[in-house]
Amino acid sequence: MAKLCTYLKAHKRYLILTFGVILLVVLIVPQKVNDTLHRAYQSEVSARVFDRNGAQLKILANAKGAYMIESTSTGRFGELTILSEDRYFRYHPGVNPVSTIRALFSRFFYSSHKGGSTITQQLVKNLLHHENERTLMNKLSELCGAILLEMHTSKQVILSMYLSSAYFGQQSEGIEQASLHYFGKNAVALSDGEILELLALLQAPSFAPGSAGNLERAKAIGARTHVSDVPTFASLPRSLKDTKTDPAMFELSTLTSCDSNCALTVDGELTAKIREIVA
Repeated sequence: MAKLCTYLKAHKRYLILTFGVILLVVLIVPQKVNDTLHRAYQSEVSARVFDRNGAQLKILANAKGAYMIESTSTGRFGELTILSEDRYFRYHPGVNPVSTIRALFSRFFYSSHKGGSTITQQLVKNLLHHENERTLMNKLSELCGAILLEMHTSKQVILSMYLSSAYFGQQSEGIEQASLHYFGKNAVALSDGEILELLALLQAPSFAPGSAGNLERAKAIGARTHVSDVPTFASLPRSLKDTKTDPAMFELSTLTSCDSNCALTVDGELTAKIREIVA
């Protein structure tokens, strides 16, 4: 004990300095990582042009070439996502140790690639653009990023960020854009069965609603989430499908150039009526 006290006194400056550096890292690094991931998320949001009544006239592709509308409310979509993707989402610190160990065990002993990622890890993967590069280093960075993100961001915000930035195929990023693209309505208006058809796209974006592959995956998700009614998909007529650019924008293209969200003083509905009369 006496030797320990002597050592501590002799190295007091170095110990204080070491403790200060560790404390600085613990306080600053998580916030830095959190800020970086939030900036990456904001860069995913598509710029949109609105008329004076708030109706969308145009949406621009983001850096990934996809169209993303930010969603602030997850509702039933969020509930079913948690049940399907990560039922302990509300309780873990960004990483589920049980799922991670189980996934590692399956990989090394059975050569099975069973997923163990949480919703937070999947969000970090998307924001770091690691979707097509599943290396060990990328997975470790996603694991660390998920833990650090959860230190400064609430579960509800993380869930909203994930559902707004997840890829649903056909250049549709996020539940709002995917809902408009496939079903012609907002995410809040979707039935449970329609939500399952979109959740199935997270596993296989190439199997669009209406395909046998999508239906099979949607029913499998339904078995896990206790939703039995998966409706037969009816493809939307082209006139009802979401359009990336309103016809009015062709006429107004010389009047505006927006790199971020902007509103025009024109009335989209009135412009459409005038176009009908002139035509």
